[in-house]
Amino acid sequence: TVTVPKVEAKKPEVKSIHISG
Repeated sequence: TVTVPKVEAKKPEVKSIHISG
């Protein structure tokens, strides 16, 4: 995801989960 909300930006863990699966 190129454009991520500030909420996701604050939580890299959530982003990793999305990328992982």
